[in-house]
Amino acid sequence: LKDTLKDTGTILVYDKTKESSILKGLAWNYPDFKSWIQGGLLNRIQDLWGVFENFHYFDIEGVLENSVKYNIPKITEALSHDELDIKNGEYLGLLFEKMALDESISLEEKKKIRMELRKLARTNVASMVYIVDALREISVKD
Repeated sequence: LKDTLKDTGTILVYDKTKESSILKGLAWNYPDFKSWIQGGLLNRIQDLWGVFENFHYFDIEGVLENSVKYNIPKITEALSHDELDIKNGEYLGLLFEKMALDESISLEEKKKIRMELRKLARTNVASMVYIVDALREISVKD
């Protein structure tokens, strides 16, 4: 993670509270990275959810849903989470924990879980890109 994120630049997430909580857990579990996480990484996080939460973009149905899976179809039909085998974030976390800690899981099953985690991560990142692009387009029109 440190090699990928480096020490500079904005990190755009969809739910800063959730992602920060995960990073704080990592800092607690991996003390060697605590100063890197708490000393700068957390400050670089920007929250895309704030656009929806603060009603800068308003869902005509009046639903305030903190889920990229809910909001992306409202903005673009180009991307969907329907094709994913894993859709539930809590279940996803349990699967990751199982993959990482359960020694009885076969290598093949671990590969399958890892593939699904990557697929979900790619879809979520693509969703955020679509949201940013769509909001930029909307703001330019106004």
